Amino acid sequence: QSPQIQFLIRIRETANLKKKVEEIHLGLNRDQQHLRELTSEKGASSWLNSRPVTIHNTHLGKQEFRDALCLRYGWQPRLLPARCACGTRFSVNHAMSCPTGGYPSIRHNEVRDFFATTLTEVAHNVAVEPHLQPVTGEQFIRHSTSTDDQARLDVSVCGFWGSRYQKIFLDVSIFNPLAPTNAAMPLADAHLHHEARKRNLYDERIREIELATFTPLIFSAYGGFSPTTSQFVKRLGILLSEKREA
Repeated sequence: QSPQIQFLIRIRETANLKKKVEEIHLGLNRDQQHLRELTSEKGASSWLNSRPVTIHNTHLGKQEFRDALCLRYGWQPRLLPARCACGTRFSVNHAMSCPTGGYPSIRHNEVRDFFATTLTEVAHNVAVEPHLQPVTGEQFIRHSTSTDDQARLDVSVCGFWGSRYQKIFLDVSIFNPLAPTNAAMPLADAHLHHEARKRNLYDERIREIELATFTPLIFSAYGGFSPTTSQFVKRLGILLSEKREA
């Protein structure tokens, strides 16, 4: 067969496959459709393809792997406790948001520390949880801008987006897409909502006082990320590739 015929065959097969996927999607109930959307996001399935390397914490035990599959397909994991430590009836959805026990904080800090460590390879002056300069009478256009003297973000780094001396501040947010407020909106809108919330708090203050730029890193608890985060991850991948191949 000629390359042109093979190309046309691949196009037809791809179209047929997409049609079958859409038919299956329409046959799911609303919750199942939402889960499929979550697990179809770019990055949400990376753990399935990752090599089990201990140093990178990508190795999963039997129970961890089974629990991860249950979360992916909306199945109930086995042997769940009846009550959360906060006293509320336990559920997977509740566990993803409840601060008691520290799971959301642990989840957040692991992502923060991963980026901070990785950035030391490709940039400089990396700092974890840097304090912002205090507000001393400055006026902001956005009334939502944080004026807290104890405000601090997750990471600051120089030389990532622009020149060697250009500083950027990063702040990580991982939201539960199954929480009622997030589930009520399309997934893409939920990402943008959390991104806008972070920008409303810090963007103007960082720009006017720190003379730096702000990049919010927004993830869903299922592994997907916002458009701005996607740009950041792509840029980080390019810099790492250049550094390690040099």
